[in-house]
Amino acid sequence: MKIEKIDGELFVILEENDRVSITTQEQLGKNNITIAKNEENIDIFGDSNFINSIQGEGMLEKVYIPPIVSKEEIVDRCDKWLDKFREVYDIFSSLASSDKYIQQKVVLNLSFPTFFSLKGKGNSISLDLIQYGIVIQEGLVISVDETDDDIYNYLIANVLDYVLSESYKNTSINYLDMDWNYSFCLQTPTSNKKTSTTFMTNLSPLCDSTNHSRIVTSILGNHNLGVESKQIISNLKDRITSRQLSDIFTSSIDYANKQYGYIVPDSEGEKPVVLNKK
Repeated sequence: MKIEKIDGELFVILEENDRVSITTQEQLGKNNITIAKNEENIDIFGDSNFINSIQGEGMLEKVYIPPIVSKEEIVDRCDKWLDKFREVYDIFSSLASSDKYIQQKVVLNLSFPTFFSLKGKGNSISLDLIQYGIVIQEGLVISVDETDDDIYNYLIANVLDYVLSESYKNTSINYLDMDWNYSFCLQTPTSNKKTSTTFMTNLSPLCDSTNHSRIVTSILGNHNLGVESKQIISNLKDRITSRQLSDIFTSSIDYANKQYGYIVPDSEGEKPVVLNKK
């Protein structure tokens, strides 16, 4: 990035991978416009409430206004992703508990990372096979903007409920006395009568938010009591509203569909692209 003064006017010259944010003293920390270099041109991101006017020949043609997506369609997209998540979880869980994967120290990992983008902050859900902390087989991921927290709440409740119902059927989790990083794992018996970790998750990113933490506690509490979490999940679904969906959300679903195609056999009998557990 270079700043030059030409004919008395100040120019900010963006170079490869450069971006700059512009705001006012009154809006500092609240609103800003982000300008990023995209090949020979630029992309502009911002909140319409912060922009007074846009002027210039042909500028209106450049403005993209995302369509309003109905609540029903948003829930449908979430549910389709969740169906794929459950299927991939079952496949990866079976692999991770096999002797070959245990010997190679391959573990099924469920994570809830936070991400930052040009448009702000958000949260993800990611399911992968890892070996010594390194992803060796990508599973499914979904990313949701921070402003769409109601969607994320619905997703994490469903994900946790399924994992607990499938892998911890007869196991209580002492979530009130978890270690400092709020993590737990699944110990699976092996052929040599020992146990090995086959699944792990760290819930600490969820506990940074009061809403997320409350959902985690409710789901874990119901599990320990043997109570279904249908009411919690139904209430979270009801809170989802129609809106403009972010590119991050839609592109992450598209990417998940691609990953699903690599892992799960298609209707023509194509073999999944995962390691053989035998």
